[in-house]
Amino acid sequence: MRSHKRASSASRADAHQLKGGWVFHSHDSVLIWVISIFLAIVLVLSVADFVLQDTSWQLKEISSQDTFGRMGRDEAITAHRQVVMYIVGKATELPVAMTLDEKSHLTDVRVLVSRGMVSFMILCILLSIGGIAFFMMHDSKVRMSLFVRVVQRFTVALAILIAILGIGAFTFSSSFDTFHEIFFPQGNWMFSPDSMLITLYPETFFLHSFLRVLGFSLGAVVIGFVSSVMLKRLMSVEHF
Repeated sequence: MRSHKRASSASRADAHQLKGGWVFHSHDSVLIWVISIFLAIVLVLSVADFVLQDTSWQLKEISSQDTFGRMGRDEAITAHRQVVMYIVGKATELPVAMTLDEKSHLTDVRVLVSRGMVSFMILCILLSIGGIAFFMMHDSKVRMSLFVRVVQRFTVALAILIAILGIGAFTFSSSFDTFHEIFFPQGNWMFSPDSMLITLYPETFFLHSFLRVLGFSLGAVVIGFVSSVMLKRLMSVEHF
């Protein structure tokens, strides 16, 4: 009889019952957190990719840096478009005026972006397969409850990720250098102030791009929070 009680106690510690009779187990909670964390990472990477390829905003940012006054408007626009097309793998040529060191660094950037895109696609595939499998493991009557929990955990995970990245915004200069030291250990990322790369892309350009990624991601947190509250009220799901 004691053994039976201990087993019942352990079962209650590992699971609890929700409305409708569905028993929520601890392993479900772990899987929901894993899915939510991966979703948060995918969203931030998606926003970063959007910012990377938003040439319209980039040209406005470049013009605000007085780059047009230093290079000439047509030359700056042409050079920027060549650089963006090159690093995303849609072109093979860089501006002729760039030095070999500048071109070498952008080649390294192109490789990093390419690997990042491949990793992003693999992450999306794994997330899709894992997410579908997780929801299919449960009865259709409780899938909406699971979805609500994923939205809630995703919002929390994304907020934490933004907070961590936000720390880098306050120490952007040192964080920017650390980033380059980690991903470009060959050391070909230091250039003179009058180089074409620095003229086109001063540090403030990257800071504003980074803040833009954080801003869009923060907007997703707000949407996630509002959605989770509305869905929770709709489904009458208990907090846990």
